[in-house]
Formats: sequence, structure tokens, C-alpha cells
Amino acid sequence: FYPPAGYWLDAAIDWLTGRSMPGRWRLAVTTWLLFALSGITMRGWLIRYVPPPMALLAGVALVLAPYHLLDHYWRAALAELTAIAVLPVALAAAAASVRRWRGVPFLALAYALLVCAHLPSAMLASVSILPAVMAGSVPSWRARPLAGAGVRAGLGVALGLGLAAVYLGPALLLQDSTSIILLWRPAFQPTPWLIVSYPVWQDVPLMLAISALALAHAMGCAALLSLVRGPAGPMRNLVRSLAIIGLASVALLAGVVPAVWDLPWLGKVQFPWRLLAPVEIGSIAALALATRIAPPREVLRIAIVMAVLSAPALAILAWHSARDAFTAGAFMRTEMTAELVGAQDATEYLPAGLSIPQVQDFAFHRAATLPRAGTVSCMPAAAMCMQQDGWITVEAVQPTTVLVQSFYFPGWQARTATGTVLPVAASTPDRLLEVTVPPGLTRFSTTRIRTTPEQAGAAVSALSLVCVLGWIVAARVRRVRR
Repeated sequence: FYPPAGYWLDAAIDWLTGRSMPGRWRLAVTTWLLFALSGITMRGWLIRYVPPPMALLAGVALVLAPYHLLDHYWRAALAELTAIAVLPVALAAAAASVRRWRGVPFLALAYALLVCAHLPSAMLASVSILPAVMAGSVPSWRARPLAGAGVRAGLGVALGLGLAAVYLGPALLLQDSTSIILLWRPAFQPTPWLIVSYPVWQDVPLMLAISALALAHAMGCAALLSLVRGPAGPMRNLVRSLAIIGLASVALLAGVVPAVWDLPWLGKVQFPWRLLAPVEIGSIAALALATRIAPPREVLRIAIVMAVLSAPALAILAWHSARDAFTAGAFMRTEMTAELVGAQDATEYLPAGLSIPQVQDFAFHRAATLPRAGTVSCMPAAAMCMQQDGWITVEAVQPTTVLVQSFYFPGWQARTATGTVLPVAASTPDRLLEVTVPPGLTRFSTTRIRTTPEQAGAAVSALSLVCVLGWIVAARVRRVRR
């Protein structure tokens, strides 16, 4: 259910290091690589529009951007960091897709990666900076070219969703099998995290930092709109689009139009201030692009004002990091040594049917108090009930329920040595795996097979990949023939 792209990168690093690097060191390497990638992708997007030194400066600015730093040093949000690194690629692809058909497969691949990086970020980008870049990159606003641009962009997004179906299908269709409702408790609804909801803020220091950043971007985008007034042109259109969507996004995360967050899908993003990621990318890009159509000194003044207004957020972040440094270090030295990493779980992904107090209590139990994965028990008691080398052996005189100390999820299958499939179910109230065996001697093993949503998602992704690769090959052949 959790977006896989960040973990693909972490797994690649684990493989390259021969699985010898401790987990927390490897995650640190993964994080810093994501920071570096965000700068590289930002430079890669803007190099088409501005001189290389300015594109490089924009990349460095994104690496050091306040919300980007806050996302890691305050929230340790690996998935969002991955999305920030991927988003400039998606923006470059979006711009290419509205100009020519060759950009469609590029957009499909980039959008699929964005969805697999962090679904809430992909949703927010899809209603903010992505359409802004598309609108600013449309070559003509006449009906026919505009329709063509819309078709190409829509096709790229649709193919991207198809490519991501291998993750997206199971993540959406199997939610009823988990306790994912915990992600949408009142404390995680958008309303308490709006700037205008200050009487009920859930985290006052964090929201103060968010408010400072929102003010900085609102002022910067407004100043940029004033600076680039004049006749329409490709560069001016793009800067205007980015500035306008930046202002609109700040208004939304502030809560100027709170009803927006009651929409079925937007309400699932939890924190409206997640919009700051695309806003930050858009503001940096707009500043860099504005140097081509406005006096660089004026652009620099706007950047300095934004930096000054963002300073309180960085100060709050520094205070938070210093406050937590000693307690975090003590936690790492004591709690983690008892293999607690393997003992904890994300409570929202535990089986459906557990009561919320059960789920919340489970998350913080020590390894010694948790059921040992793989151990079994029989009800009623059997003459033999044991597990060895991956096989469970039961000898009983009546039908017996075997309780396997693994949580039940769709896809569990119990199969005997002769190939007979045994009935499985979830126990009450612990939602563990139950297997019913007949009288006599039974030897079976439990495995997890792919569910229908997983199989369907994989099939859709495979078909989409064939379409994208076919498109790329066909475009290449046409270019060679020319």
C-alpha cells in the first residue's frame, strides 16, 4: 500500500552494497541521493529555458529549499522526498507532451514514477503545477492546437496511470482488507491542518513554519506577476502560469476555500500543506525563468524577500532538530537494539477487523510480547501440531483449526503436500491466519498468492508498457526514415 519508488531506490543501494550496510545508514544514503536527484532533475528541466549556470543555481535552490529540508529533517517523509525528486521530470515531460506527440511516452513514464513515488503528491501536482506547466507551454491557444495538446497530455497521463496500475490497483482495491481508516481519523483530516484553523492546530511549531513559508511564496508569486506584466510570450506565459498556480495553491492550503478539501479525493491527502512541494518547485522555476524576461536585479530582490520571509521556518526547523537530537539519539541507542524495527508495523496496514485500540497498542509492543511469526497452535488440541522447515504437520482425530501466528490478508493459501487446498480464514479477534484441516495426518504449507487486484494491475501495467515501448519504437522509426 505504501508507494514503492523510494524503496526501489533503497533496495538498489542495498544490493549494490552487498546487503552489508546497516538499515539506518542505508536510508541516510538513500535520502541524500534523493536530495541530489532533486537538484539534478530540476536542472534538467530548466536547462532548456535558461543558461546552464542559472539552471544549476535553481537545482541547488531546490536541494536547500525550506520545505524540502523540513520534509526530511522534521517529518522523515521518504515518499514525499522521492516525489520531489521525480516531479521536475514530470514537469519537463508535461511541457514536451503539449508541444509534440513524441512527448507522450515520456509523460507516461514520468507520471507513473510520480504516482509510485507518493500518491498524495501526485494528486496535488495533478491539480496544480502540472496543468500550470502544460498551460504555459501550449504553443497556441487556437482551438485545434489546444485540443491536440489536451489529447496528448490526457493520453500521457492515462498511460502513466496504466503503468502504475501494478501498484495503484492493489493499493486502492485492497484497502478494505486493512485498517487504513486510521489514516483518516479526525486528527488526520485536512481541516485541522489549514492555516486558518489555528485554534485547533495539531502541531503548533510545524504550522508556524508552514505559515511562514506560505507567506513567503504568496509574496514572491504576487511580485513575479507584477514584474512580468507585458505582451504574451512563451516564457512570460510559463512564468505567469507558475505564479498564478502558486498563489492559488497557497490560498487553498491556507483554507481560503475550505470546501475544496471536502472533495472525495482531495480529502485523502491528509495535510493541505503538502501543496508546498509543488509550490516551492514552481516558485524556484519561475524566479529562474523570470531572469530571461525581466531585469535580473529585480528578480534577485524578490528572491531575497522570499528568503527573509522563509527564515522563521528554518529557525523553527533548527529548534525542532536541536530539541529532538538527544531524545532521538537515546531512542536509537536503546529501543532499536531489541530488534524493535522488525517488531513494529505501520498500524494502518494491519488487518481490517482489529479494534482501533488493539491496532494502536500493537504498534508499540516490544518484540518479546509479540506473536512469533510462523509458530502454530491447534484447537482443539491435537496429538501432533508442529512446524518444521516451512511445513506444518497436524495429527488429529477430528477436524482441527490450526492458528498460524501471521496476520491474515487476502491471498493466503494453505496447500498440502499432495496439492489439496485447505480452507483459510481470519481468527477472531486477533485476525491471525486460521487453517482448517481434516481428521488424520495432514502436512501442509502456507504461501501467499497474488490476488485478483494484483494480477489485474500487473496485466494493465504490462499492456501499458507494451503501448509505451511501441510508441517509442514507432517514433524512432519515423525519425530514421525522415
